[in-house]
Parts: sequence; C-alpha cells; structure tokens
Amino acid sequence: MKQNHPQSQTSPAGQEGKQKTHVFVGKVVKAKDGRYVLVTDEATGSGVYLDNQEKVKEFEGKSVKVTGVRVAKNLVHVTDNQPA
Repeated sequence: MKQNHPQSQTSPAGQEGKQKTHVFVGKVVKAKDGRYVLVTDEATGSGVYLDNQEKVKEFEGKSVKVTGVRVAKNLVHVTDNQPA
C-alpha cells in the first residue's frame, strides 16, 4: 500500500517555480487567533488564511478578490487583492 505524505516539504524534481496562481473570492474577516482569513463559503465558514496580513487588513469585513498561490492546504500567498 502506498502512503501519501501531504506534509512533505520537498517538491518533485523540476516542479519548483511552477506553482499555479488561483483567484479566490470571499470576505476578509479576523479569526479568533487574530489573523485575517478569506471566508470563501459563509454557509460553511470555510476559507483560507492569507500570508500577507498587511496587504489585506484594509479589506476587513469587505468582499474581495484575492490572487495568489496556495502554499499549503489552507494558506494562500497573496500576490494581489482588490474589491470584489
């Protein structure tokens, strides 16, 4: 049986620098731990943490479109953000 290791820190050979950019739309809220989160589904409360807190804090409570690279299951490296 092959085991998956989702927490692995290494990339397959030749994959560095080929991360896909995604667009996420949702509402920026401050989580209980003080970090800003983009809630992409208000009904379920699901969303992603945003790595550049300074870049998104001005949008707290507002709907935004965030462009970035998913660097972990629930973390996005923000490259751009704008009102949705």
